[in-house]
Amino acid sequence: MNKLKSYFPFILLLILGYIPSLAQNVTLNSVEIEGELIESGENKNYYSYDLGDYIFFNGAYEHNLTFRIQDKFTGKIEFTYEDSVSDAMILIPNFFCNEDHSLIVAMIEVAVEYSWGQQIVLIKNKTVKYLGYLNYAVAGDQEESLAEYCRIQESDGKILILFDDVPIIDYLNDDKIINEKALKFELSSEGIEKITTSPYR
Repeated sequence: MNKLKSYFPFILLLILGYIPSLAQNVTLNSVEIEGELIESGENKNYYSYDLGDYIFFNGAYEHNLTFRIQDKFTGKIEFTYEDSVSDAMILIPNFFCNEDHSLIVAMIEVAVEYSWGQQIVLIKNKTVKYLGYLNYAVAGDQEESLAEYCRIQESDGKILILFDDVPIIDYLNDDKIINEKALKFELSSEGIEKITTSPYR
């Protein structure tokens, strides 16, 4: 019993050190939010997605390559994206959120028959920030969306997009394939940083 008492301060320090480490690593879960098509008014032919403090509007028909994010309470449009590359292309949003939706990563796939990449938007501390475009997809017979194969984590203040054991095609580098688990992206208010740990195949 005396020996146990002598080790108690050390055990207490281990426990206290372990608890903060848990708080510093948060997984953002992929959430399925059903879009509701708006059939009249200012937002006609947009699908609306309720993100808590914000509404994500994804265009349809004449707005096919447009999305915007609106503050639900003030009505202010925080960000708008518009493109007109091809009428055949569509935008497919995927959302990753922490438990209270104070941190949201929106991955908006640009697609035709296959995935062309992802527009990335970060919503953190009630601030909406467009981070940029990822010219990557999961390689296969028809390239698939990164959003279907990634994990997003906040670790020690860093937001990371990580991948499972899948080959990633890099459209910006002659369609080269990146080794499995060799690629990750770090997201911040400054943009997207690509991190690789091994060369192309």
